[in-house]
Parts: sequence; C-alpha cells; structure tokens
Amino acid sequence: MENDRNEAGFIFSDPADACNACLPNHPMSRFANSLARILCLAVYAAAALRLTGYLAGGLGDYLPLLAGAMLAIHAVELVFVFKYLGRHRGPLAASVALTLLFGLFHWRPLVTRQ
Repeated sequence: MENDRNEAGFIFSDPADACNACLPNHPMSRFANSLARILCLAVYAAAALRLTGYLAGGLGDYLPLLAGAMLAIHAVELVFVFKYLGRHRGPLAASVALTLLFGLFHWRPLVTRQ
C-alpha cells in the first residue's frame, strides 16, 4: 500500500480515485444517487421557502445556512473535478450548474464514464 501514496502522503492523488474507492458501484447506486439528488433539492427548496417567509422558524432558521454551505462545498468540488465535466452529454454550463447543485452526485458518474 505504501507504493500508492503520493508526495503529500495521501493514498489518492485524484479526488475521483478516492471517490471510487469510497463508493463502489453496486446495484443500488442509481437509486441512492437519485435519492441524494432529491434530498439536495429538498434542502434548497426548504431554504428558499424559509427565506421568502413561507416556512416557520425553529430549525428552519438554519436551512439557508445549510443550503449556502452545500453550495460552497460544491463550488470547491467544482475546482477539483472540472476536467471530468466535459463528459456530460449536454453543454458544459449545464454540467457546471448540476455540479453546483448536486456536487458528488453529479460528477461521480461522469468519472466512471469513458
């Protein structure tokens, strides 16, 4: 295992390699990916409802913060996986937007696509 380490001491030099090791392909992967995308959209929708006043306070006060944190994390992911976004079957701008919305759940299938 020592031979797989890079200069920084990390086993994986590419985030896509690390992702493939953590999330192996299994029969439920498409279902799990779809479910995760739905949950992302639910967080964004709930945050939008909270910001417009249609959702009461309480735990809903943290939804805009959670949605903003998700978008920020996905923006950081975008920097590291931009080279794979060209594999999307649509325009690059759409792939960038989908990565900002769904992050790993959009770009991971693109990594395994040849």
